[in-house]
Amino acid sequence: NHAIKPPPGIANLSEDELTISFEEFKAILRKCGCVSRTFEAGTPVFSQGSQPQGFYVLTKGRAHLEYTEENRSESICDFAEIKPGSIIGETALDQGRKERSVTCRCTESSEVFYVPKAQLF
Repeated sequence: NHAIKPPPGIANLSEDELTISFEEFKAILRKCGCVSRTFEAGTPVFSQGSQPQGFYVLTKGRAHLEYTEENRSESICDFAEIKPGSIIGETALDQGRKERSVTCRCTESSEVFYVPKAQLF
C-alpha cells in the first residue's frame, strides 16, 4: 500500500484536527507539490497502456473510465463515472502495474491534481 507523505507533525494531530474541507484538502495537495491541471471534455487524463507515474484527484468536473480491447480502435466499455473528490489511477500504482489498464477521459471541463510517485512512500 502507498500513502502520501504527511507534512511534519501530522502524527500529533487529533481526529478532529485531521477533518478538513475539500478546499483545505486541495491546499494541502498544492503545499505537497502536487500540480493542478485542467482538461476539456473528451480529453484523456491518462490513457490505457501508458506507464503510471502517479495518480490523480478529480477536483472539478466529471470523467469516466473506458476500456479498449487490444485489436480495436474504439472503446468497447465505458464504466465508472468519476466525480469530484475521486482518486483515479491509483490502482496501477498499488498493484505495481507497468501499464494502465484503462483510459480516464473527461466528460466535461475538469480540474485534477496530479500526485507523482515521488510523493508516495
